[in-house]
Amino acid sequence: MQRFLTHLFTGVKEVPKKFSYLLEDSIFKEVIENKNNHVVLKQGFDIGKIELNKQRQAFLISLGIHYAKDPILKGFPKNIAPNALVLCSINPRRKRPIARYIATLSIKTHSIVCYLTKMNQKIVALSFKDPTKTPIFLKHSQKSLLELPKHCVIKINLKERKIEEILGVLEDPLIDERLSLELFQRQLTFSKDALDLAQNFSQMPAQSFMGYQDYTHMPFCTIDPITAKDFDDAIFYDKDLETLYVAIADVSAFVPLHSVLDTESRARGFSVYFPNSVYPMLPPSLSQGACSLKAQEKRLALVWEIPLKDIKNAKLVQAMIEVRANTSYEEIEEFFNNPTTCNISKEIQESLLGFLPLALELKKVRLKKGFDFISDKRMLCLDKEGRLENLALDKEGIAHSVVEEAMLLANQSSARLLDEALGGKGIYRVHEKPTLEQQKRLNAKLFSYGFERNKKMSFHHFLHHVLELAKEKGLENEVGHMMIKAQQEARYSPFNEGHFGLGFSSYTHFTSPIRRYSDLMLHRILKELLFGNAKKLAYLLEETIIVCSELNALQKNVALIERDFRKRKFARYALEHINEEFLGIVLENKDFIVVSLKEKLIGAKVLVKSKHSFEILEKVRLKITQADLILGEIRGEIIQKGL
Repeated sequence: MQRFLTHLFTGVKEVPKKFSYLLEDSIFKEVIENKNNHVVLKQGFDIGKIELNKQRQAFLISLGIHYAKDPILKGFPKNIAPNALVLCSINPRRKRPIARYIATLSIKTHSIVCYLTKMNQKIVALSFKDPTKTPIFLKHSQKSLLELPKHCVIKINLKERKIEEILGVLEDPLIDERLSLELFQRQLTFSKDALDLAQNFSQMPAQSFMGYQDYTHMPFCTIDPITAKDFDDAIFYDKDLETLYVAIADVSAFVPLHSVLDTESRARGFSVYFPNSVYPMLPPSLSQGACSLKAQEKRLALVWEIPLKDIKNAKLVQAMIEVRANTSYEEIEEFFNNPTTCNISKEIQESLLGFLPLALELKKVRLKKGFDFISDKRMLCLDKEGRLENLALDKEGIAHSVVEEAMLLANQSSARLLDEALGGKGIYRVHEKPTLEQQKRLNAKLFSYGFERNKKMSFHHFLHHVLELAKEKGLENEVGHMMIKAQQEARYSPFNEGHFGLGFSSYTHFTSPIRRYSDLMLHRILKELLFGNAKKLAYLLEETIIVCSELNALQKNVALIERDFRKRKFARYALEHINEEFLGIVLENKDFIVVSLKEKLIGAKVLVKSKHSFEILEKVRLKITQADLILGEIRGEIIQKGL
């Protein structure tokens, strides 16, 4: 149903029989109309998923309308199911729209994740997502429930009030991964049909595919995190031709449109990454096998040939390649710092050293229009029992810059091809420039923190200026995060709307088709554009409207999964360090004072209740007083301010 409802935003020519009953519904009749022989949703109405926060405040996650901030949902039933699809009227407001509940259109699932606890001498189930802690009385005997461990985590059928699956116990750190995935309804396994089809495709040698040029003589290399198993991209720089070659795995050759593989990868949208595991968008036989650009293996790729003296004349080709080496960022960083002590082959050394100064210059030019918001990337390091051992700083050195600039060039070249051939239609990665109202609010917020804008400064210049000052004060992460929150999120769009953050007039995602469905969809469009037929291209372009809407919702969901997992690991660590003191910095001062820790558990958010007032970005020392494994929350008490 969700896909049909999403189509209503752009218009449905023929309503499928299984949904025709909606057209007879008295409420639904009032919100749809006929335009050019298409059934469309009227303006002023919206359809989306309901999302509840811990205070049981609800937000509407629209299936088809992009908002700067998700609308606040009002008037919904107290017993509404999580992730229900709802119909609403929309009242636009300057700061945040209000959605008024009209009706529930469907309930996606009857299964919810709960934990068992004792209330009034009875074992009951409590939903992790219900802040009111309303007990669910299960249709199992108390005797059988008493045999289960305390805080047993279960999946129940809400309609039947029966246990479907026992997931583990809350106190076990190894449950966090599964718990975060289940709470946000990530599909964990692939169907047998999908696995079988993937296995069949994975056994086909690259040489059996027609229409690919032979580029196996080129010394491509991949550069990835040391733990990577899926290699999407490889690079080679030909110094003599002054041409950069960016090869990206041709996943579309192995995932036919509308096949079971395509359906299941589209439903996932993205791979989900945890410190010691990955839940891939594609079955492992493809994501870590036939599609992955493994060294010494012939692989299919889409290759951008980019003459660096004339970037606009870049050319896209289908090619068979053979990567010479799968390297890591650490290995290449060491090579750039100590070239004489490296074990990398000479041809790869020449390629990387040739491109390095060009990459650094490209970055320098790019940042004159775009931004490089600093983020303190701390990777969770877990032991075998799933406990947090430490946080490793992911330092982005010049090896990262080499890869980043190469990927940006390939993404820009792909967007430019869409612009020139299709007039700005396709699948784009867009980031809108803040409106004047948003700029004013951000200026005022930064001013209150001591960052004043000179009237002669452009908005772009001012943000760069603030980031430099923040760096001097050791606040670049907090201020950078604040700037990002004040802007609209980057999203996928079927039309070119530019990318403010990067400073690009046109941009898309081309370089990660193993882990992002957007890139896979783009590959199909580009291949039909260059080598295919007009009818299939027209169909793909029409489909991007729905795909972009789906991907924007899935992107948020993946972020929620990864954020929830991180919070749970932080809470477990805090539980073992009650009454210990930490240095922190105040981020918010509303109902709760939110303090971000600056040592040991760096980046963890601690909630503090206090009668005293604190300045935003004020450094404080606090004591951990409580950690909640159910909510993934840490509470504390500020014991010293004005540090």
